[in-house]
Amino acid sequence: TYAGAGTSTDKTAAGVPGNATPVGWGTFLTPGGDLYRDTTKIASGVIYATAEYGPYVGTTFQTVAGVFFANDTTVTNRTSQGVPADAKPVGWDTYLTPTGDLYRGTTKAVTGVMAAYAQYSIDLSSVGYMYQTAAGVTSVTSQGTINRTSQGVPANAKPVGWDTYLTPTGELYRQATLIDTGVTAARSYYSTNVVVTYTTAAGAFIYSGSIQSRTAGGVPANATPTGWDLWLTPDGDLYYGTTKVDSNVAAATSQYAAGTYTLTT
Repeated sequence: TYAGAGTSTDKTAAGVPGNATPVGWGTFLTPGGDLYRDTTKIASGVIYATAEYGPYVGTTFQTVAGVFFANDTTVTNRTSQGVPADAKPVGWDTYLTPTGDLYRGTTKAVTGVMAAYAQYSIDLSSVGYMYQTAAGVTSVTSQGTINRTSQGVPANAKPVGWDTYLTPTGELYRQATLIDTGVTAARSYYSTNVVVTYTTAAGAFIYSGSIQSRTAGGVPANATPTGWDLWLTPDGDLYYGTTKVDSNVAAATSQYAAGTYTLTT
């Protein structure tokens, strides 16, 4: 297990089990449910977890006992504060129940939700969340609440990142703008701007105001986006931008903040 920003640090040598999977910024989850923030085990019996870099590393996770949020290694039980135990983390301190209740922190924000995504924006110094209901998709940020379906995004599109939506037929929207078609997978993140990382049958691409082909720069066309401009091929080659940074990689994730990524081999 490794984490790095241009160079790798072996976290397994420092105590993180080698079979742990990265779930976000310098955070790893073992098959047995042990959750490590850097090299510190912060929880056990974890079913699902996600982590991001913001004013600190925020880890949002679920166990059979409920849902929790960790400020670095300080854990807060959100279920004891009212969030249902069966809610699933969908991003930074945000939870979605099987019946469609979306909680932002401990506040029920929306009902009837089918899919959602949340992220802390370093640039905006706040959490934004995007969600889908039967009526369509909506973006909620510090800049306001915007019904994107009323602006043209199909109601069956799912949020795949910061104010970015993918329809079942492969149409990819950034806000209300259709940026590409035939998209098979996509992720987007907000730091100082929004970058969308996605794939089509033609290869790997990023979008930040305009489309750039990473496949034209050397990334194999069969690579999957696993984070901010990070690509993993089926045979384990990991590319950051157009640079191959490792091989024999089983799982990887990345987030932009001074160009840091986390990965496992």
